[in-house]
Amino acid sequence: MATPTGCCASSNPEPSGASASIRSIRLSADECGSFDRDRRCRGRGGVRLADLQPYNQLVARRLAASNSWAQIDVALRRRHDLIPALVDSVKGYASHERTTFVNVTEARSAAVNAESPPNRAAAESTLARAVDGLLVVAEAYPQLEASENFGALQHELSETEDQIAITRRVYNDTVETYNTAIQIFPAVFVARSFGFEAEGFFDAPDAAEQAPVVSLSPTSPEGRSR
Repeated sequence: MATPTGCCASSNPEPSGASASIRSIRLSADECGSFDRDRRCRGRGGVRLADLQPYNQLVARRLAASNSWAQIDVALRRRHDLIPALVDSVKGYASHERTTFVNVTEARSAAVNAESPPNRAAAESTLARAVDGLLVVAEAYPQLEASENFGALQHELSETEDQIAITRRVYNDTVETYNTAIQIFPAVFVARSFGFEAEGFFDAPDAAEQAPVVSLSPTSPEGRSR
């Protein structure tokens, strides 16, 4: 049987190193699973070679969303690590504010254990409000706010909140691009065939759009701000 026009030569040996996973797929006449009505070569399982380009594009966009989420995760973990030290600092001056400390501790635990981006966004917004309440308590103790340790913690928290805001915007933009890509023609058919699903956004509720107001002490690198 003559080789139909459009089918490719046999596969080249896989390259070594990092490029091994990015080799081109070439099917000989014997390796073609079938041919569509336009005599275009289909791979085994009936997948057309023409589908590979949108498939690879969707994979790249999904990986970009995953990488963006990893950046948010780093910033959130940094926030989680700072909070216990912040609580301990305030406890030294306001041990009677037990309800505030419990609220922050419970909110932090819920945020650490939340999983999907929408659930984590809700948990983190609750934590942000709890931390805001803790900082309000701290304002009643000038000696606490003037301490070098507390000022350094406030400065780190302020930087972390800024980083969370930046990475959230990047992640949501990346997810919007990916979610759009899996719904447009012709990639939508590839997305359905290979199980590409929409990713959730990391959106804080309207009441939590603002980060906690961090009042830096005069001893902190940024000085005092409101």
